[in-house]
Amino acid sequence: MNDAERALRGEIIRTCLAMQERGINQGTSGNVSARWNDGMLITPSGIPYETMAPEDIVFMSLDGTTKGLHAPSSEWRFHRDILRERDDINAIVHAHPVFLTGLAILNKDIPAVHYMIAAVGGPTIRCAPYATYGTEELSKNALAALEGRTGCILANHGVIACGHSLDRALWLASEMETLAQQYTVAIQTGTPVVLPDEEIAHVIERFKGYGPKAKSAPADAVETKLPPKVPPKKPPARKAKAEAAHTKAEAAPAPKPPAKKTTRIKKAASSQTTTAPASAAVEAEKPKAKRAGRKAAEKSAPKRAAAKRVAASNTPASQSVASAAETAAPAPKAARKKQPARGARAKAKAKTGA
Repeated sequence: MNDAERALRGEIIRTCLAMQERGINQGTSGNVSARWNDGMLITPSGIPYETMAPEDIVFMSLDGTTKGLHAPSSEWRFHRDILRERDDINAIVHAHPVFLTGLAILNKDIPAVHYMIAAVGGPTIRCAPYATYGTEELSKNALAALEGRTGCILANHGVIACGHSLDRALWLASEMETLAQQYTVAIQTGTPVVLPDEEIAHVIERFKGYGPKAKSAPADAVETKLPPKVPPKKPPARKAKAEAAHTKAEAAPAPKPPAKKTTRIKKAASSQTTTAPASAAVEAEKPKAKRAGRKAAEKSAPKRAAAKRVAASNTPASQSVASAAETAAPAPKAARKKQPARGARAKAKAKTGA
């Protein structure tokens, strides 16, 4: 297997996967073929597309002999017969899309209800009579329905779409399914208006070369449209950045020493130290003054009491009351030690006065 053959086998697999993605086929019911040398490459029977490898694609010559790891698709006969009878066709897609198959069940052709029917090559999409799948009869019916066309419906079966390439065949299958959907909607709501054959012939003439194409353009034409390339500005190297930063640092004025800030801090600290002791001394003197006042009051209290007692003792009645009060009332705690001496002196004075 050379590179060209391997590439074509891979393209067949991609076409099968695209049918699944576009919703025009279900499971392994569809099949794809492409012309190769004196025969064709065709999908194997019953192998899911997702698991296929290039080696799984089967080669079949136009005489019906095969070469490969698997059996070819059960529909290989109409693939081979179409490629053998039609030199203008190089690829075939067979699928079971919903709307085309619905019309196939009704055994209905699609008339020229839309100008896109010209993509098939005529004013109708014919429906081939029913025959069992994989049979020679089905192949003959398909060839008759494809006369002058590149696509047809298979009654109670599905669709065949052909093209000069796999891309073209897949595109035509999608367009035919769209036409079937539009036609189905139209006949459900009214009577479709069919375009005349002359108009379709005119569109077919305009459609020559219409369809998917490989993108290609002259190199010089592309270059003239593109603006000239401007090389991006290179950022300065790290060394240059470092030198620039060093030069900027040298050119900048040197920062002033923080002498004033320190002196201010020192002055503030000194002011706090000088004022703090004074206030502390004042606060310390307050309790001392309170204690001195209390002591002076305690010292003067016995004297005032003694004077009151002396004054009261001048009368006989008061003397007896005062003596009883003095004996009953306890002396202040602070003056208890000196009270006996003072009391003795007072009594002596009282006796002398008496």
